[in-house]
Amino acid sequence: MEEPKLFPDSETFTKERPLKITDEQLQNFYKKIATEITENGWSKSPIESIAQDLSNVNLSQMVNGYEIAKELEQEGSYTFEMDFLEYLDNLPYEKESIREMNVKDWVKAHNPQHKFSLGDKLEIKTMLNYEKKAGEIIYINGFREDSAHYIVDKDKNRQGGTLITYEKLESNCIKID
Repeated sequence: MEEPKLFPDSETFTKERPLKITDEQLQNFYKKIATEITENGWSKSPIESIAQDLSNVNLSQMVNGYEIAKELEQEGSYTFEMDFLEYLDNLPYEKESIREMNVKDWVKAHNPQHKFSLGDKLEIKTMLNYEKKAGEIIYINGFREDSAHYIVDKDKNRQGGTLITYEKLESNCIKID
């Protein structure tokens, strides 16, 4: 006989939300990009060398192709032309899409359920982000169930708003009437 649970599955996260890309995913990403770079003639270096160069470059969402090119220029031998810079522009988003797929897979595997409902009025108890501070009132304006996010805003009639993870909002806000 199965032992009774302290909390129903819908009220707990059985595994934490993936916040990072695995090392194996990163290696595959860098190898894929390196292959495309050689196929397009932007470098004649071995794929392994290009992949290593890419792993040393900042690919945060705050950088663009030009900034990536400046870092790559210090790493190895590349032919920088407009097509290559445009290609490099997309790398931060491609990398982030891997993490987003991890989250979607996590949602499918664990089916987290939101505790608040559409239209609920909440008071923020602990700052959520730079624009959502303690003491402010926000409303649930929608859900992104595929990534386990609430859509919240100070205006309850707004279509859209700020995305906040289920677990962050639920642990930092209380429902008020």
